Formats: sequence, structure tokens, C-alpha cells
Amino acid sequence: MLNGQRISAVFTADEIERHGSVATVLGRSQAVVTAEADGRVQQVSFHALWIVDRQGTDWLIHRQIWTPTR
Repeated sequence: MLNGQRISAVFTADEIERHGSVATVLGRSQAVVTAEADGRVQQVSFHALWIVDRQGTDWLIHRQIWTPTR
């Protein structure tokens, strides 16, 4: 929950480009946001760019940029 809203999201990686221990991921997200107060539901979608860093066997998000889809 975030600021009185429940968020149910699906993230999809469309393109992954690896450069050693750093990678870029182009993707998208579609989510359903439900207001806790009144149950109002809103569907939202975004394009995303993640820059991920390899730390051991894990890939962790180092930076991310989100833009709403039209």
C-alpha cells in the first residue's frame, strides 16, 4: 500500500542489454490502483528504463526512469 492506495502491478522487460556488470532494461508496467478510502479503481500504464547493477549473483536497480504511456 502506498499513500492509502493498493497497487497491483505487472512488470514486463521488453529489451535487456548487458555491459559487463551493468545492464539496461527497457520495459513497461500495467497496474491497477485501488483507493483504500472509497474503492475507486484506476488502471495505469508506464514505459520504464531501469539501469541495473550486478552485485554478486543479484541484479539490483541502480536508477530508473518512468513515463506514462499515452
